[in-house]
Amino acid sequence: MKNNQLGGISPNKQNKYSIRKYTVGTASLLIGSTLIFGVHAKDANAAEEVAKQTLSAEENKEESVNQSKELNDEEIPQVNEQKGDVTEEENVVEDLPEEENVTEEADQPKQEEKTVEKQQSEDKTASEKPDTPTQKSTEKAPSVDENKETQATTSERKATESASDVAPKDVNNSTETQVPVNNEKAASAPQANGLADTVKQVALLTSNQEKEAELVDYYSKNAGVSSETAKQVVQGMNLDYQNLDSDQLTAEMLIALANKQEKNTPKATPVSLRPRSAMMRSTSISGVNEARLTGNDVNNLINSKTTLTVNDSDNSNTIEPGKDSISWKSNVLVDDKVKSGDYFTIKYSDTIQAYGLNPVDIKNIGNIYDPNNGEVIALAEHDTANHQIKYTFTDYVNRFNNVKMNMNYTLYIDPKTIPQSTKGVEFSVTIGEQTTSIESDIMYKGYSVKGDNSIGSAFSDTISNKGNKENPGSYKQTVYVNPLDKNLKNANSTVRAYAPNEPTNIGQINKEVTNIKIYQAPKGYKLNEGYYVNTSDLKDVTEQYKTKTIFSPNETVDIALGNINSPYVVVIDTKFKYTESETPKLIQFAKLSSDGNIFVSTGNGLGFTGSSSGGTGEPVYRVGNYVWEDNNHNGIQELGETGVGKVKVEVYNTVDNKLVGEAITKEDGSYLIPNLPNGKYRVEFSNLPNGYLVSPTYEGDNDKLDSNGLVSEITINGEDNLSADLGIYKPTYSLGDKVWEDTNKNGIQDDGEKGIGDVKVTLTDKDGKVVETKTDESG
Repeated sequence: MKNNQLGGISPNKQNKYSIRKYTVGTASLLIGSTLIFGVHAKDANAAEEVAKQTLSAEENKEESVNQSKELNDEEIPQVNEQKGDVTEEENVVEDLPEEENVTEEADQPKQEEKTVEKQQSEDKTASEKPDTPTQKSTEKAPSVDENKETQATTSERKATESASDVAPKDVNNSTETQVPVNNEKAASAPQANGLADTVKQVALLTSNQEKEAELVDYYSKNAGVSSETAKQVVQGMNLDYQNLDSDQLTAEMLIALANKQEKNTPKATPVSLRPRSAMMRSTSISGVNEARLTGNDVNNLINSKTTLTVNDSDNSNTIEPGKDSISWKSNVLVDDKVKSGDYFTIKYSDTIQAYGLNPVDIKNIGNIYDPNNGEVIALAEHDTANHQIKYTFTDYVNRFNNVKMNMNYTLYIDPKTIPQSTKGVEFSVTIGEQTTSIESDIMYKGYSVKGDNSIGSAFSDTISNKGNKENPGSYKQTVYVNPLDKNLKNANSTVRAYAPNEPTNIGQINKEVTNIKIYQAPKGYKLNEGYYVNTSDLKDVTEQYKTKTIFSPNETVDIALGNINSPYVVVIDTKFKYTESETPKLIQFAKLSSDGNIFVSTGNGLGFTGSSSGGTGEPVYRVGNYVWEDNNHNGIQELGETGVGKVKVEVYNTVDNKLVGEAITKEDGSYLIPNLPNGKYRVEFSNLPNGYLVSPTYEGDNDKLDSNGLVSEITINGEDNLSADLGIYKPTYSLGDKVWEDTNKNGIQDDGEKGIGDVKVTLTDKDGKVVETKTDESG
């Protein structure tokens, strides 16, 4: 398959994006790496900040005479640094042969016999190898082809949700059971006819809309449902069309058909007889979907500890949507009573959304894997409309005890539910039956104002497909014209992507690729300050201004609005220019003029920096990521142990002993040091809290959960190294020891003198805190 069919990112390249600061003329911009090339699971979104422009009428005249002159400082939109980290995620999918029909096991007894023989053979092979982690009986968890199954990563904490410290459960050998099938119902059940051809057809299509339409048509015909129902099912799959491979699409469609079919087609396939060669995804389809017939809600069997932290990028003590975010970290313990097919839910408040400017980032929240072998622990179903994630357990929980999972995501503010700046907004996450919430003030940027003229703008839905000439991606800019609701005469709005001093600007406005919608708000209507536009409240007047919307050759469009007395919303929906630059920028301006007022302008900017191991330039990576309080002093990160902030971290290049990066741990104990190429480095921790000692180093068999000590050497080799952690603890001591009967009254414990029990002992510290105990029988 060609690269452009995968959305522009080559699957064998390591794509990295980071924050960078660049200068244009005399103006300095701080641009956040916030748009995702390849459109897949980058745990960061566009950070943007409107730059208020207060240019004089004379400057405007000068600009119209010579549009090619250098941009001045005021014309450059300022963009604040995005705190979210950029990571990469790949869905774990195994090979699903096209000819395999997982719903027809009961009709193929000969194949079942071969499967059993193959199973027994592989079980024998598995029993000869050491089990890691230990598993039930001699059965070994399915192996993972590392070329096809990649651990999913997230933004800051350990690079994925993880499971650790698992112990074996007992298993009973079982045989496959034939279950009677209602032929009448089975005849009407959904079938996976022609799925392979549909998958191939989808791969040949270029636009997301075409791919979705093809899948909707397929599901509608094979499941016997309406197109509207089929569309809801396909959208519920949360497919990443730009990075979709045939295995993943096959698996998702089979799951959807199996869910539909379960009502009419009973079946039973014991876990111990399932073919080993089916890999992890086959386990998910066969094991989970069958279990769902009797799966239970086990929210009451899920124990979790969650922290929500506001990422205030400019330390303003307020959150600004589009710039700031919320860090969600959870440690989850699964009760051993949980079985395959059981499920639990995670709900987040309607003030939260799972993506920033890139809606495809919804894929960040996906299945939960065991990082040690890539095996799927639980399958995710994300219902964004109801702010809920449903996790259904695979047969992993049948084979392992004491299953623990770590979750670490970056969440974003939902302007839809927060239309204006508001104090004390609550953000909450509920895992099972345990809810964690925080409050923070939401503060939006004001509009640019000159006289009665007012204007504001923001980017939205920015999706870039790097390297894809046919479909380089698209973006939207929403412009508020006259948001302060004044009476304006001969109002004219101009939007331009023309930036002569920025040759790598990938914005473009022209009638071939740009679609413009114009809406009129009622008099007195207050627009959403977060730039969420509810078009049902507005009047679409696009046709009214069709002849008054004029495109110019220099990436500019002018809209002659005329006399207006209410707010207008202009939505610019256009495509990116194709570029081969590793550091493209997106810059776009908006301006409003009217009779009797000085014109006012605003602008938005996004910057992208990236490098690929398969391209030119040296790829860079990150070192991280945790300092924690090791309560039991065992040197292993465990449920309930919390992070330690304000610890200094320094990274040195071991070749020349040069300091190449430093950071201070956040309140939650996390840290990241970016922009480090492949090589060996020395990591040093300092400024520990008073009285704390360092935990034992390199304990256990998971380097992402152990402690490296105050000084350690680490290696970066083609990926982030997030194993540079430090465990510390505050030592405690005992005070004692004996009360005895001094029979000879000499003040010395002599042989034969017995202790006295039930004597009250009181200990008072310097602050007056009292601790009491009593002596035991021995004194």
